[in-house]
Amino acid sequence: MTISDFWHQAFLAALHRVPADQAKAEADLAVATAIEHWQSTHNGGMKPVWTPLARLDITEIRRQSDDQG
Repeated sequence: MTISDFWHQAFLAALHRVPADQAKAEADLAVATAIEHWQSTHNGGMKPVWTPLARLDITEIRRQSDDQG
């Protein structure tokens, strides 16, 4: 699932319960939470490859290492 797909699913799920502005905020929070989860459980080993962010699978988002500024 891409980040874009994930965000749209989260937005639509929230839109059934709350107004659009709040649904957008909930979708953003869901994406950030999912990315943080995958970053914290990732064990490294992948080479960085440039890909438009919206096309990445949500599990492929990597935290920038501290030594890279």
